Amino acid sequence: MCTWRDESGCAFGYYDIKVDSKSWGLADGLKLMFMAFDCALYDGPPNGLQLLIDTKEITLAIVAKCFYPDLLRTAFKYFLRASPVKLKKIHMFNTFSITRQMIQVVRPFMDKKLYEQFVFHPRDLQWEEFYEKYVPRRSLPSDLGGDLPTVDDMQQQMIDRMVELGTYYETDEKWIKGLHF
Repeated sequence: MCTWRDESGCAFGYYDIKVDSKSWGLADGLKLMFMAFDCALYDGPPNGLQLLIDTKEITLAIVAKCFYPDLLRTAFKYFLRASPVKLKKIHMFNTFSITRQMIQVVRPFMDKKLYEQFVFHPRDLQWEEFYEKYVPRRSLPSDLGGDLPTVDDMQQQMIDRMVELGTYYETDEKWIKGLHF
């Protein structure tokens, strides 16, 4: 996972689902994702957020571990109601028919507005069309045919930034643990 901003100030989050289903858990995955978004938001609110999710490696075992209705409902509500930035689109790459079916499983836990943000892109995506219609080449990592550094390089930059923000994350964690819902 990595986050970055383009020259227009839009924030992007890229998540390549390459995880071992035995060691991965939804709660930890969401925590990492929200920490990455905090990193992208730390220097001020961006001009929108677009998520780019590569589903090439997704498995049914991972999907099964995602079925925690309360946790999903809370995460989805955050994106629509509590996030300090407007979610513009959720692009899912390398999708196949089962990907849409998997989203249908969790759809009852998401608001219609959130569901409408999903854009499914097939494995044989025409990238030039994607650059023209959705995200310009200058705003994407070179792994996706863009002009920015590789995802690995941007991920390392994000990790370095997260280390710099260690005190911020620790304070945030203590504050959240002190809340009683």
